[in-house]
Amino acid sequence: MRVLKIVPGTGEGFLCENCLRDQALIARLGAMGHDVLVVPIYLPMPDALTNVDAPAPPFYGAARVYLEHRFPVFKRAPQYLKRWLDSPPVLRMAGRLSGMSSSRNLGALTLSVLRGEHGGQAAELETLCNWLRDTRRHPDVIHLSNALLLGMARRLKDTLNAPVICSLQDEDTWIDAMPEPVASRIWTEARARVPDVSGFITASRYYADKILPRLAIPPCLARVVHPCIDASHGTQPQPGDRNAPPAWNVLIDPDDPASLRLILRAFADARQNPSCANLRLHCSGVPRGRRRLDTGMRRCARLSPLITNAGERLAFIRAATVFTVLHRSDVAFDLSLLDAMASGIPVLQPNSGANPEILALADGGVMFEPGNAEALSEALARLLGDPPRLAALAQRGRQNVATRFSLDRMAQATVAAYQSKA
Repeated sequence: MRVLKIVPGTGEGFLCENCLRDQALIARLGAMGHDVLVVPIYLPMPDALTNVDAPAPPFYGAARVYLEHRFPVFKRAPQYLKRWLDSPPVLRMAGRLSGMSSSRNLGALTLSVLRGEHGGQAAELETLCNWLRDTRRHPDVIHLSNALLLGMARRLKDTLNAPVICSLQDEDTWIDAMPEPVASRIWTEARARVPDVSGFITASRYYADKILPRLAIPPCLARVVHPCIDASHGTQPQPGDRNAPPAWNVLIDPDDPASLRLILRAFADARQNPSCANLRLHCSGVPRGRRRLDTGMRRCARLSPLITNAGERLAFIRAATVFTVLHRSDVAFDLSLLDAMASGIPVLQPNSGANPEILALADGGVMFEPGNAEALSEALARLLGDPPRLAALAQRGRQNVATRFSLDRMAQATVAAYQSKA
């Protein structure tokens, strides 16, 4: 099939879950022989991450569009200045600036982009449509990365005479973090754009149940396709020091004091159990001002900032005996869990969000009552006190992620969604 994939570019900055999902899908579709044209929005897409022909140049250049929206005088800037703002060095810098990726700072701009041909970026949309028309690579299907790009659907569909598919993953956490009344206006505009789309793909059944009513999407238009990973790196047990103390490695959202308190209390309680007497904790996602530990805890616990590099994150996960990831609010899917289980690391997760759905398929971990430090410490102690069970979970998780969460499975299910609407 000929696929037009519209994605928010990544530059060289932090790779979010949606970015990792998109890059893995693009690479696998290309490897399967599909003709995929990748069009990045806001920031460039590194060629090496997609394994397909070089993507199109980025449209809606992040720095220029942000400045034009914030300071309309920039719309009258000379062309040489606009070209400089759209240059790769400036876009790379924009990708590294936290203010450019914070939803609280981008509410009005997000709403404007969602308004499509009626928004402040209508000229950007026309430039994109004209470029696609001139390429003469008419797609069989147009695939938008997320619902924040729905404002493009109508013009793209009319220009290319192709159906539009839209993935859905964690848009609610992005929008709900914005101040009112802009957040409510974004939801209203997104719902108004739903009729422009032929089908939706959600990251989990949990998220489908959550997001379809909020966007007024008929369930018949949506199907679940779980994000997947290349599990080949983790099909064999990872080597380790048998004499090393057990390690509980935890990822939390940046500056999430509630999750940090839960982890530290559960850790302290678990160490009272003989099976966890020499347990070590490494919690990532803790800002500098919250890294104070009492003298006794400093010898066995480490708090560090959020790991934003994919390779470093995988190394952090592989160093664990048991792995946990916590969020302020439940997310649509968490690829970290698949990375852990594919590497033979059992996971210990709250019984909420998509976790039951993931673990029912992968069977590589256990769950505890959300927010309950006592339940968490007891579950951790039971795991570490039962080495045969820990080994069995590691083996099942490794095998099931390889078969049930493979990239081929994700790509085939996505192509089936395309074909049902093409």
